This record gives sequence, C-alpha cells and structure tokens, in this order.
Amino acid sequence: MNTKFSYLLTLLVVFSINSALAQFTIFSGPLHGSYNKFADDIVKIVGEKEGIELINQPTHGSAANFRYLIDPDNEAKMVFIQSDYFSLMQAQDLVYNTHKTGALKIVMPLAKEQIHIFTKKSTGIKTLEDLKDKRLAVGTDDQSSSFTAEIIRKRSKVEWFTNKVNYDQMLKRIASGNVEAGIMVGSSPLEMLQINPQVMVDGLVLLQLRDFNGWAKSYENDVIKAGEYEWLEKDIDTFSLRTLLIVNEDKLTEEDKKVVEAIEAGIAKNIAILQKEGHPKWSTVEIESGASVAPAAK
Repeated sequence: MNTKFSYLLTLLVVFSINSALAQFTIFSGPLHGSYNKFADDIVKIVGEKEGIELINQPTHGSAANFRYLIDPDNEAKMVFIQSDYFSLMQAQDLVYNTHKTGALKIVMPLAKEQIHIFTKKSTGIKTLEDLKDKRLAVGTDDQSSSFTAEIIRKRSKVEWFTNKVNYDQMLKRIASGNVEAGIMVGSSPLEMLQINPQVMVDGLVLLQLRDFNGWAKSYENDVIKAGEYEWLEKDIDTFSLRTLLIVNEDKLTEEDKKVVEAIEAGIAKNIAILQKEGHPKWSTVEIESGASVAPAAK
C-alpha cells in the first residue's frame, strides 16, 4: 500500500472515531468540592486519553443535580448524585407512586464519600449524641448533606436544631458561635476543610461516629485517617456512601449513548492513572459490573 495513502487512511480513521463522539457535559458539584475534582479528573484523563470532548459543569450539589436531571427542559444528561439521596428518591417514588427515577440509570458507582461532622474543640462535642439540642449546619437544599443529616437525625433520634448553611459559610458560623457543628458528606480530604492548623484560633475536630438505633445501616464502615487533614491527629471512625454517576436515558440520543459507554469504558481502562494522578479517593472505586447501591432510606 502507498505510504502516503496509508497515512491519510490512518488520519481518517482517527478523525472518524473522535468525531463520532459528541461534546458531552458532566454536571458535578460545588467548585471546591470532591464532585468537581472527580469530574475534572474524568475530563482531563479519560477525555483526553480516549478522545472524548467532555465538559465539567459545576453545580450547587447533588440534590440540585437530581432536579436538573429529571427536568425535561434542563440540558443535564449525566450527573453526580449521592447514593443515599438517590435511594431516598427511589423510595419516594414507591411511596407516592411517582416516576421521577424511572428513566434514570446508574452508569457506575464511583468513590466513597465520608460523613464529616465537625466542631471546635472548645464546644466539648465529641460524639453524635452530644449534638442533642445543639445547632448543626447541614448545607442547603441543593446539597444532599442536608438530606443525609435528616436521615441520621430521624434514625438516631438525636434531636438537634437544623441550620441550612452553605458549605463555604459553615466554618465561619462555627467560629463565630452561630452554630455548634457542621456536616459535610464528600470524599476526603475535602478542600473546604483543608485548613492550616497554625492559623486556627480554636482547633477543629471531627466527631467519632458509631452506629446506634440502626441509623448507619445503609452506610459502609469507614475511617478518615490521621493526616488526611493537616489538623487531624488521629484516625476517626465514620461511615460512607457512594458517589453515583447517573444518566437520564430519556434525554440520551443514540450518539449520547455511545459517549456514555465510552466514558464508562474509559474510566475502567484508565483507573490506574486516575488513582495515581487524580483525587485520592479514586483508590476506593471498584471497577466491576453490577456494583450494589445503598438500600433505600426508610
């Protein structure tokens, strides 16, 4: 075969493969959150190596992503959603005979997200039970940490005062004494909790979490290791859930479906690179078919 013709044919094949995959947007989460970092990793590593034109679209959070995904007038086709929030929405469909989650498909479970409940050392709060009659900042209605907090409150029967506070305001509210503690659910280390201990007036602590009254039955046992945050001096027992990569099949064109398949295959193919160069919690991603999701919240 003529060398020049062979070269042109190779270019044509490469161009055809790349042009067959349309530009595709992943709706992630807050700019300084773990979802945004995972989406960046997928765009930079999977997208570039597999020739897929991907875009990371930051959002307010998991609950907002769910609303965007089920809204037929919203362009969101693929989003990140917390597994306990998604299970809660599935349970509501059963209870109220609705079909919000009917067309939603889990592409794959991704990293573990740890439950972080934190406070100042001076509050003396050390356990979940100590939050009784205290003020807890839980995130906004767009951030599914607020729904995780409500699940914990109902199941544990620890009655605190819920304060809807955006993530980026939590530490300020705790420092000022406006609230006693905060909760964030995300893959550690969370950028918003990465504080230099030398500039901390009052030390930050994470609560040791244990299961009682069955509040943690839908979550996985986990540990946030000493040193994951500069100020964290010892291992903290906690629980975790999974980040889910989800699409709305009713919104997908045939071309979109090829892109989704390519993203799923690309993550599996490049998992070693993602674990080496991406967010530390890529190490918790299990590449296997039919991975389970947390049971529906009750």
